[in-house]
Amino acid sequence: MKPAAAASLALAAAAIAAAVAFRPGPRATAVEVPLAPDAGFQAKDVQGALTELSHQLRALEERHGAVEAASLRQEQALGALGAAAQAREERAAKAEERVAALEQAVDAGPALSAPHRTRLDYLDDAWAENVSPNYRKLRGLGRFSKQHDRSSLLLVWSSHVEASGQPGTFCDFQLRIDDRPDGQAEGGGGRAIAYVPSGGAATAQAVAVTTLFERVGAGSHAVSLWVRGTAASCQENYGGFPRSVLVEESGAVR
Repeated sequence: MKPAAAASLALAAAAIAAAVAFRPGPRATAVEVPLAPDAGFQAKDVQGALTELSHQLRALEERHGAVEAASLRQEQALGALGAAAQAREERAAKAEERVAALEQAVDAGPALSAPHRTRLDYLDDAWAENVSPNYRKLRGLGRFSKQHDRSSLLLVWSSHVEASGQPGTFCDFQLRIDDRPDGQAEGGGGRAIAYVPSGGAATAQAVAVTTLFERVGAGSHAVSLWVRGTAASCQENYGGFPRSVLVEESGAVR
């Protein structure tokens, strides 16, 4: 019940009590006790005022109950709105997670269903004199196209090489892509080494080299053969036999 309404009822009750308490003369019934015109009631006697006051009190309680019910409904509606907002936020968060997963999958690109192979063929020979401990390019072996940024490349090369010079000197041959070795370590891999034997002036031997490249982007690339050493001369594919390099692109690209 609101304070103002309660105060009005209290004042009305006080007026009734005053009318009864200060009625001069013999005691009378409530019906016989008149009320002052300024008491605030339509009734003319105490009994009628009490009935009117009871009706006002009941109406006030009903209005108060209606207000409380409306307030409860409003609180329930606000709670429902809050729950709906939280549900929307959760759905939005899940949608953002799905979008992030899709973006990651798109960035990763598709996986290779099967290895992609390219064969680079050549015939002529190549040789170098006055080699040094530092690598230098001996020859190009061909070009190929890589499909994906994050796939791996496997090079397989076979040939025969020669080293000429003093016994114990050597030729160190290395496969490269775009003039770079297969790793960051000093020297790298993909190498074949021929030593001039003791008591001889040259050596010739068959070689087979396999090496893995993992940091080569998509696009066109060149395979080359580099050499270093201490021998007087280094030669590859003397006689000009058919030779080849197999380039295989494979592996998960994610």
